[in-house]
Amino acid sequence: MTNISFSQAFSPENFKYNTQQIINMLSEYLQSMHEDFDTKKVLKSTNWESILSECLSPTSSFSNDWQSFVQKIIDYSQHLHHPNYIGHQVAVPLPMASAIDLVSSFLNNSTAIVEMGPIHAAIETKLIEWVAQKIGYGGDSGGFINAGGSLGNLMALLAARQVKSGYDVWNDGIQQPLAVLVSDQAHYCVERATQIMGLGKNGAISIASNRDFQVTRKALDLSFQEALKKYRKVIAVVGSCCNTGPGTFENLQIIAEFCKEHDLWFHVDGAHGAPVVLSEKYSNLTNGISQADSVVWDFHKMMMMPSLCTGVVFRKKENSYMALKQHAPYLYSNEKTDDWQAISQRTMECTKPSMGLKAYFCLRHYGENFFASYIDYTFDMGKYFADIIEKNSNFELAVIPQGNIVCFRFMSNNGCLDTLQKAICKKVVQLGRFYIVNTTLKDKVYLRTTIMNPFTTKETLVKLLSHIHEVATNLQKENIQ
Repeated sequence: MTNISFSQAFSPENFKYNTQQIINMLSEYLQSMHEDFDTKKVLKSTNWESILSECLSPTSSFSNDWQSFVQKIIDYSQHLHHPNYIGHQVAVPLPMASAIDLVSSFLNNSTAIVEMGPIHAAIETKLIEWVAQKIGYGGDSGGFINAGGSLGNLMALLAARQVKSGYDVWNDGIQQPLAVLVSDQAHYCVERATQIMGLGKNGAISIASNRDFQVTRKALDLSFQEALKKYRKVIAVVGSCCNTGPGTFENLQIIAEFCKEHDLWFHVDGAHGAPVVLSEKYSNLTNGISQADSVVWDFHKMMMMPSLCTGVVFRKKENSYMALKQHAPYLYSNEKTDDWQAISQRTMECTKPSMGLKAYFCLRHYGENFFASYIDYTFDMGKYFADIIEKNSNFELAVIPQGNIVCFRFMSNNGCLDTLQKAICKKVVQLGRFYIVNTTLKDKVYLRTTIMNPFTTKETLVKLLSHIHEVATNLQKENIQ
């Protein structure tokens, strides 16, 4: 192994040269995504064991050719910047956001307490104030940035448990069975959160969705009564904005009224859809969100930030302290509930990186309208894709999409449709021209696409549908049905 001194490792000249090499490779990669995407695969290989064998021990030397390794990382990664990546809800990161992430990583300041990262803590506070204002909250709101929507939903529901259980759960533990009502189409992390919270297997009471994959007032009433029959005290209802699988937005106004009537905590999982408040064209999908007690907002989905960066915002700032009520004198000099200078009083993370810096920078650099136009474009593409699917007798929509998530399936005159959809998806991914996924909605398997790339065009979607038709036809010839 090459002997490298500390002075060499921290050399400004070496850092400048090496970083420039990486930037050059990433710039060439980005250019190829714009110019050579028709010949470049979205995913180079699906031979996972082969990829594992490519990765040597972390103690093996690069033999002074680390650039080849970086190139291999680029080649064998999932190419989110490819216009034909139309799979999961993962952002196509803005290049400038990634560059600012380098600044954050390099400085390595924490936002746990202000002295560990003064300007970083201030930036997080200002970013949360902006999110709260866009949601429609007043000046007494507050929150924090944490690592992802799953953790954000857990933190909000922990606060709900403390506020609505009727006693001090943090200090005294759970005194009676509690429950959270949530749509059967919601993200799995909500049910996981209730079990982490100690509510047990039946702590998440499912609300049956209708044919449009949305909850109704009647379904809310039925689930509430089910909880009571199980001798559980309902503390909260989670409204999805939007539901992960079908991409449907709940009628948040109905849920808000229900929660007000029963004195329940109203939480909105807006990981994907909360930023839609920025769009004049589609903001009606979020009507009622300002009445929520808490909202989760992922910047690493519909705001094109690298993972992870999630805002957890509370209508009443004091409630942002309710999830964790812990004394840590080595960090905190007081127990104030309005102390922006000690953000980690409210977060699970202590060594907490400056996650909000990239979002704050890009908002100032590009402006709100830039992100609103991105939302409008991807949602418009979702509607266009649904339109051409509806006009093609070989396909069937699961539901008319409200945004950029479109679920559909190839129709066959014989055989098992569910098996066929899975086979189609697997083959499309193996071929590598496109990347899509599949999901199960009300016991039926559908192909699922999420249009996240601003360079995915109408032509791209036409080609995708044609490609799926070709793949399905060949599979049927092979008697895979």
